Amino acid sequence: MTKINCNYLEIGADFTVSVNKSLDIRNEISRITKGNGVDVVLDTVGLESTLNLAGTLLNKNGAIVMVGLFGKEITIPLFQTVIKEYQLYGSLWGNYNELREVVDLAKTGKVKHRIQKFRLSEVNDAIELLHGGNITGHAVIIP
Repeated sequence: MTKINCNYLEIGADFTVSVNKSLDIRNEISRITKGNGVDVVLDTVGLESTLNLAGTLLNKNGAIVMVGLFGKEITIPLFQTVIKEYQLYGSLWGNYNELREVVDLAKTGKVKHRIQKFRLSEVNDAIELLHGGNITGHAVIIP
């Protein structure tokens, strides 16, 4: 099994922070944003713990977009949500105009994607890489 390495700056990120390796992600985000927090958190997990962390990273009027479906129910802190006036969205995708915008961004090279393909016989390797945080982009199982 191989670990896939990726320079996230190649796919359009200005900064990256590994949740698995960072001792204190809140301090790291605060350092990068000079204490302002982030505008948007894209939560690809959907657990209460990841959503609560996302709320602590947002600036005032920020947004959390939930696309992950691993959790069952969530509870968010009322005080923090009201004081920061942040928005919480659930999203499977977007509308037609947003899709066209993303495709145009990809065509100009401003948004890049990574797809790792695994044969069906390698599904357990793919799951292990996913659990270890070693999948960059999308993993696709092919027959």
